[in-house]
Amino acid sequence: MKRALFLLLVPVVLSVAAPRSRADSCPTTNSPNTLKLVAGSRQTSQLGKTFLTNLQVQFANTNGCAITDALGGIPVVFTAPGSGPSGTFATSGSNQVTVGADSNGNAAAPPLTANDTAGYFNVTVTTVYGLTATFTLENTSRGVVASIAAVAPTSQSATVNAIYAAALQARVLDATGQPVQGVSVAFALGDGTTGAGASFLGGGAQTTALTNADGYATSPAFVANGTPGRFTATAATSGLSSVATYALDNHATSTTIAADGDANLSASVNGAYASPLAARVVDASGAPVEGASVTFALAQGAGGAGATFVGGSAQATVLTDAQGRATSPSLVANATAGRFTATASTPGAAAATYQLVNHAAAASLVSAQTSQSAQVKGEYAAPLQAQLLDAGAQPVEGATVTFALAQSAGGAGATFVGGATQATAVTDANGNATSPRVLANTTAGSVAATATAAGAQALVYTLHNLAGRPAAITAGSAASQSAAVHTRFPIRLAVTVKDANGNEVAGATVTFTAPARGPHFAAGRSVTVTTGDDGVAVAPALAAGAHRGGFVVTARVRGTSLSAAFALVVQ
Repeated sequence: MKRALFLLLVPVVLSVAAPRSRADSCPTTNSPNTLKLVAGSRQTSQLGKTFLTNLQVQFANTNGCAITDALGGIPVVFTAPGSGPSGTFATSGSNQVTVGADSNGNAAAPPLTANDTAGYFNVTVTTVYGLTATFTLENTSRGVVASIAAVAPTSQSATVNAIYAAALQARVLDATGQPVQGVSVAFALGDGTTGAGASFLGGGAQTTALTNADGYATSPAFVANGTPGRFTATAATSGLSSVATYALDNHATSTTIAADGDANLSASVNGAYASPLAARVVDASGAPVEGASVTFALAQGAGGAGATFVGGSAQATVLTDAQGRATSPSLVANATAGRFTATASTPGAAAATYQLVNHAAAASLVSAQTSQSAQVKGEYAAPLQAQLLDAGAQPVEGATVTFALAQSAGGAGATFVGGATQATAVTDANGNATSPRVLANTTAGSVAATATAAGAQALVYTLHNLAGRPAAITAGSAASQSAAVHTRFPIRLAVTVKDANGNEVAGATVTFTAPARGPHFAAGRSVTVTTGDDGVAVAPALAAGAHRGGFVVTARVRGTSLSAAFALVVQ
């Protein structure tokens, strides 16, 4: 019993083997077998700017064992591409730099600045252990200032000592055409050769403004000084050699406004006027005033005739351009025929006045003279004239009539003075329109001419180019023939008379004269004949007579020295 109790009280010692630690399996000396990218990969920098994060790697070992090698000072080489998108390290000034790792195996390159070539590139890291790593970086032109441009109006004017209508505005873009925000733009007002200039509100000829999200920078308002003349302003930004330029003009206070072009206009009722109202503003020296406000106003005539600008208004305001010109919107006549006025006004000047006419729809063109004649190369006695009448036979004033000259198949034609074959004229208060003077060409014959107007049937004229004075006479086929005594010559004597341009001359008087003895006409020794439309004069039959031999009969054009001879033989 006691023995059993003893056994229970004696402790039992069990032997259990302790597990081996991982450190027991690591080598005594352990080198890194990989490079970890710690910071700086996959970042972007603008061209010429420094990447925000320095490139950094760390030596590591993937087996979990501690690195026993002394890592402090181990060289690590960072290399960027030698061309294309790349960068430059700060300390080396080149695309490559070598740094020493710290005792923890960390190696950080100095700051890297992007070059001026956009695109992706890699920076490779190499070490004495043969370990490598790669950083992926991007140089971008986005957000890099590439251009500055003036924004309209780039040319404007103001009266001396007055505020210019618009502030200066410039836009800054990058190389991709995108706006650049937050860029400082310097605006500067220059001086003209006459001393003309301006200053920004608050004083000074220079100021700066930052671009907004759309790339626009806007100066404060600016005031012209007291000297008239032209000068320029500029907008510039850092990094660009080019500047945006503005043309400015200080105008004298005294201005004049006048109609620019025709101040007498007309249109058919309910029709559009052929041209808008135009005015020109000049200063006291006669120089154009740019940027002046011109108000065009359409009045209504006593009978209700009037017009509106396109859009339905009877008034419109326009700014003058660099030549001092302002042009109204197009205008449309109302349904009432008659006269009315319009005005163009600008502050400080007497208004310019226009005379406008709404005419009833045209119905017919008439003329008292639709046929006339002139010698070739000569001027017709009267120009073409036409009267335009409405449906009630009342004259239509202010309508455009087009006169046109055609050429015949034979070449006869004409031109208006100046050489044109078409001309326009506007009808007067009596509905009359007159063409320029008409000149015949060098070919005889009939010439057709027309007058046309909107809504009316064409009016036709017939012009006759007449041959000029006789310049040549030619004997016909009877110029050499024979006949027996006491018989008649078989072919009657004939001549053709032409002018200097080769046109047959009608109505020329030709005298045929036979010799004193020998052949003779029935009426006697000589006969007189007139040329026909073909320029030919034919003598009566010629008797051979009783005498044999050779004889000459002459044909002479009256009033000239022109003559032709017929050599005849009597057998």
